Amino acid sequence: MMVSPNLTQKALPSLPKSHGWLEKTQTVASIASVTGFLTGIFLQKVAYTLIPVTVYLSLQQFYRHKISEQIRQSQAKAFTVIEELQIAQDRITFLEAQMESMMASTKQFQQQSYSRHRLIISKLQEVSRKQFIFDRTVAPQMLVLQKCLSKLENETITDITSVQEEVTKLQATLCNIPAIGKIAQSDRQNKPIRVAAFIDEGNIYHSAKEQGFEIDYAGLLEELKGNAPQIDAYIYTGVDASKPKQREKLKHLQKLGYKPISKPVVRRANGSKKANLDVELALDLVELANQYDTVILVSGDGDLIDAVRRVQRQKVQVEVVSFRSVTAVSLMRVADKYTDLASLNKALQY
Repeated sequence: MMVSPNLTQKALPSLPKSHGWLEKTQTVASIASVTGFLTGIFLQKVAYTLIPVTVYLSLQQFYRHKISEQIRQSQAKAFTVIEELQIAQDRITFLEAQMESMMASTKQFQQQSYSRHRLIISKLQEVSRKQFIFDRTVAPQMLVLQKCLSKLENETITDITSVQEEVTKLQATLCNIPAIGKIAQSDRQNKPIRVAAFIDEGNIYHSAKEQGFEIDYAGLLEELKGNAPQIDAYIYTGVDASKPKQREKLKHLQKLGYKPISKPVVRRANGSKKANLDVELALDLVELANQYDTVILVSGDGDLIDAVRRVQRQKVQVEVVSFRSVTAVSLMRVADKYTDLASLNKALQY
């Protein structure tokens, strides 16, 4: 960047033309030199001529030296001022660039604000246009629909009133024929509901034990019987010949009213014992179901689903009683009624 000549000239200090005492000394030396020169010529003495001249020349050299030193100092000051001016000029240029950048950003922001403003205005105009269309077309149609709905509601109320009147007339007519009701009621009274229970003793025994319960078989039979006049309770259980208490348990079940179906316990290769009576239970369930109106399956085993469906095809209602947490979901869904054994308080001992 070039510095203005006017600034440089104003910044440079003015050099003094000469010091007063040097000028005076120079003047005196000049006069003395001329006087000595003339005196030397007049007196024919060279010394009178050389001394003033020597003094004059020395003073001249000293004067030039002083002038040169002042010029160097002035130049150094001038260079310092020029550097300061250069720095100031650079700062001014930097500030001008920042101002230009800010002005550009401001202009861009103004343009974006203008665009957004135009967009908002266009959206508002679109909404206003749609509102106008709605008011002109949809609103009248809604009014028509409301009128139609009101008319339909009034007609429906009229129809319902007419139907209720017809039902009242029909009930009055039926009341005039008491014999039909009496015959139907006597048939129901003369035909008691026949109920049978098929109990997988191993399934409910181990399920109750896992949940911290024990089965109260007397209470279980009472819960299964409910309001039925009698119940045939078939209980399927395994018997371990090495445990005499299990045979005593069978006798106890017979005294309570159960019909035990037992099978010897078989020891498996892994050391566990089990008497699998699922097949016997399923066969008896299907074969004996037609003798009853309702059969109650006390088990949560999902393998019995097919047997339950076969019984239902015989127009016999199937109820399932088991612990919900260990019962197959598919078995609960296929049953006509499901009861959680944990809810039968009389059947459990804590």
